[in-house]
Amino acid sequence: TQVAVVTAVDANVGQVEVQLPSGRKTYEVNPKEQLKTIQAGQRVTLTIAKDGSREVVTSIKRTR
Repeated sequence: TQVAVVTAVDANVGQVEVQLPSGRKTYEVNPKEQLKTIQAGQRVTLTIAKDGSREVVTSIKRTR
């Protein structure tokens, strides 16, 4: 898991852009319905899984 700050959300496409200590990164989120309650500026905990060569967020939850 990684803690990050959300910089942009595209719930229709199912993508989230986050600011990590290493820089900004865009992830696909599956299932994308998890993004309904996520907004830019929120701190989140991401669970990331490898799908072949891609990294996909399987869980995104708000954190304090």
